[in-house]
Parts: sequence; C-alpha cells; structure tokens
Amino acid sequence: MELKILKETPNQIFKRKEIIFEVESNIAPSREEIRKNLAKKISKDENTIIIKEIRGNFGSKRFNIISRVYDSREELEDIEAKIERKNPTIKAPEPQKEENVEGQIKEEKVE
Repeated sequence: MELKILKETPNQIFKRKEIIFEVESNIAPSREEIRKNLAKKISKDENTIIIKEIRGNFGSKRFNIISRVYDSREELEDIEAKIERKNPTIKAPEPQKEENVEGQIKEEKVE
C-alpha cells in the first residue's frame, strides 16, 4: 500500500497536523493498517494518529483518507475525549499492548 499525501495542515490550537492522503488498494484498507503505514511514512508513533474518515468510490481502487496526527498520546487523549463526548462515533485508538518474549501479552497492574 502506497500513501500519497495530498494536503498537510498544521493546527496549532489543537497541537496536531491534519493530513489528507490517498491510498491505492484493491480492497478497503483497515484503519489499523492505514495508521501503521502513515506512522512509517511521517516517522511518528502510531498511537498518536487518528483516522477520521476513509472515502472510496464504487469500483475505484483509490481511497481518500482524513487523519489527525498529534504531538503526543496525552494530547490525543485529552482533545479526542472532548470530541468523543460530542460525537461518540469518533474514538481514540487503544494503546498497543506490549508482548513478552513468549508472545504473551503482559498483564497490566491495576492499583
């Protein structure tokens, strides 16, 4: 999957970049797949990226994607939590869990 950035707009009020880009793919790519590829392309942590919208036309292999890239995970959670209260369809991605050597997910301590 190849990403072509169409528009990149800094938003200083929300401390993020709003990126519109195009992906060419035979099937509609998943948000997780897009997030990973965008993170590699712009050299950011994928936990700081929100995929807001994926648009595709019937019969076309091109998809336009609208994303938000924050400076840190804390800023993403703070701002997106406020947006999520107003619009519950937009949700912040869950942070990735670390795996140990055997491939098992580490247990998170709850205090």
